Order: sequence, then structure tokens, then C-alpha cells
Amino acid sequence: MTKKTFRGIVNEEWLKFNEIKQKKNQKFKSNQTCVETLKKTTLASGSNNNTIKIWDLNSYKSIHTLTGHTGSVKCLQLINKNILASGSCDNTIKIWDLNSYKLTHTLTGHKGPVECLQLINKNKHTLSLGIPILFYVFS
Repeated sequence: MTKKTFRGIVNEEWLKFNEIKQKKNQKFKSNQTCVETLKKTTLASGSNNNTIKIWDLNSYKSIHTLTGHTGSVKCLQLINKNILASGSCDNTIKIWDLNSYKLTHTLTGHKGPVECLQLINKNKHTLSLGIPILFYVFS
């Protein structure tokens, strides 16, 4: 069995979906914007449709969709094994519980899109790049 990359898996899913849409004479545009590894066999991808998909690499399928952003998801950062942060064009950072797949916090303060999230010290400090640059401490 040939191992597939995440991009390959997502592209295959988009192609399958695109074929269905084309048969219905509808337009389709790939909307994946970012990716973050969650576990050995699980990944998250952000998209222009304001959602985050959780992917199982064993089945090559999307297993959860996280909703809550009102703008494109531009960046993802795993804070610890159970917490994912997402930055968006809605000028917010959202914090997600990966056990329940629920939104737990919305962080505001950016005056523009959140373009990048970076973990500085494991499990403690996250830097967000947007306007302005903000620094968050998680406890």
C-alpha cells in the first residue's frame, strides 16, 4: 500500500467533490488555506469557507468539521494535545477542545485578519501575527 500525504488525501477528496459538482453544473473552488498535525494519524485543515476539518489519515476521510469563524481560517496552531487555536479573517482567534470538538474561547483584539499563530514555549505562550501583534499566555 502506498502512503499518501495529507495534501494528496485532501486533493483526492476535492477532486471527488469537484466531479460531483461538475455533474450538477456547479462551480467548485478548492478552499484549503492551512494545515496542522494533531496526532500521528490526525490532521486539521482550515479553509476559505470559515471551517476547520479534522482528518483521519487511516480512513482518508474528514471526521469532524469545526464551525464558528465568520471569515476564512488563515492559520492553525496546536497548543497541546487537546487544544487547537485557529486564526481567521474575522479578526479573532478561536480555541477548540479536541476531545469534544467544541469551541471554548474566542479571543479578540486584532483589527485585521489573524495571519499566523506560533507556539513560543510549549503549552504556555502563543504569538499571533495580525494588526496589532498580540501575545497570549495560556494557563
